[in-house]
Amino acid sequence: MRPKASKKPVIALGVFDGVHRGHRELFRRAVRRAKEIDGTPVVYTFDPHPVEVVAPAAAPPMINTIAQRVELIEETGIRKVVVQKFTRAFSQQTPQSFFRNVILRKLKACEIVAGYNFTFGVHRSGTVEHLEAFGLKAGVKVHILQPYLWKETLVSSTQVRQFIAAGKLPEAEDLLARPYFIDGKIVRGRGIGGKELGIHTANISSENDLLLPTGVYVTRASVGKNPYRSVTNIGPNPTFGRGPLTIETHILGGFHHNIVGKRIRVEFLKKIREEIRFNTPQDLAAQIGKDIQTAHRLFSERK
Repeated sequence: MRPKASKKPVIALGVFDGVHRGHRELFRRAVRRAKEIDGTPVVYTFDPHPVEVVAPAAAPPMINTIAQRVELIEETGIRKVVVQKFTRAFSQQTPQSFFRNVILRKLKACEIVAGYNFTFGVHRSGTVEHLEAFGLKAGVKVHILQPYLWKETLVSSTQVRQFIAAGKLPEAEDLLARPYFIDGKIVRGRGIGGKELGIHTANISSENDLLLPTGVYVTRASVGKNPYRSVTNIGPNPTFGRGPLTIETHILGGFHHNIVGKRIRVEFLKKIREEIRFNTPQDLAAQIGKDIQTAHRLFSERK
């Protein structure tokens, strides 16, 4: 059975990695226009990122997985998200073919909303000027959003990635309008936390490409629908001999449930300190105790 066609689709076009403030402004425009014409606000996005297909060496690490992206987009009031599998064959379409085959035939767009830097077609040869010209000829209204500034900073996925890679959490959170987070599965670790330190941690196999620099962070961990205050360490655990990079979350408040195998979301709120090598496990345990106290204090301040 073919999916039911959307009524008067107002299509927002783009990759939308991060679903940041600029993207949200574009979605607000699509939702508003759909309401005005009694239509349906729809997002048409791509996975994987087009650059990953046409120039893999230049592909950026993604802020979100496609599942996260869809979830965040749907929270903005968008009624339907269409995810286009981006392949090399798909990338070879001319701008005219893309507009005809995708915008008109597949999406049956009534109106289009896109950012000023949206490109489409082979070698990114289609520009917003082409989009406007094609739309005018086909009777499809096109709305182009200009660069979006927040506190005098140009909001872009590239800028958010740079902030996250540099560990600038407040700046990244400001542009995202939410804490940066990762999703993953809890796996068995080396057991160091419980055996050596008496502090149990959840070892996370992350699904996200982009990670913060090594260090200790105040976090909020959600297992299922239950959010918990937590502290998370990203690093190779140098006190016990340098190993592979791990992500370990300690849930505060005497949490002792067996959650191995379960999914977890970790929101990063503030960096406490760098990860360093301690002379003894006891010194590390004492520092973790201080980290936990710091986390409790910061959570109290965030209320």
